[in-house]
Amino acid sequence: MSKIYPDRDKWLKMTDEELSALCKMQTYKSSGPGGQKVNKTSSAVRLVHNPTGMEATSSESRSQHENRHRALKKMRMKIALEIRSDGKKGIDNFEISVSNPEYPLFVAGLLDSLDSFGFQIRDCAQSLGLSTGQLVRLLEKNTEIWRKINSERKTRGLKTLIKD
Repeated sequence: MSKIYPDRDKWLKMTDEELSALCKMQTYKSSGPGGQKVNKTSSAVRLVHNPTGMEATSSESRSQHENRHRALKKMRMKIALEIRSDGKKGIDNFEISVSNPEYPLFVAGLLDSLDSFGFQIRDCAQSLGLSTGQLVRLLEKNTEIWRKINSERKTRGLKTLIKD
């Protein structure tokens, strides 16, 4: 089950600097492929979000700055996937792109809506003014969201959704 934190939306709207200030950052030497430089610099980044204890890491780049940015993006998505809000908010843009900085906030709102309907797709779709098929297609676009929904459905004894 997801946790409820009243500051979730505020965290998701923060700049990288503001969110970073709420996190403990650790750097370490990355392992794996990358040539001679991989074990010479501490470019990998691990962030721990102090209010929730959630952790996000990035070691994809040789640049610590870029890995910090990627870890913050991962942290936002983790917050959106795992933390529910107790306030009800509407969703007004179903065409939002993954690259949009407000995408994690959209995901959080969508999961809040699904949670309020016990992850019953049909009932949630109706409340959002969508057909069941439209909502399923929207959910299928993101593997992380799809996994989260199926995990929540499983804990509620509902059937797993299957992608077309």
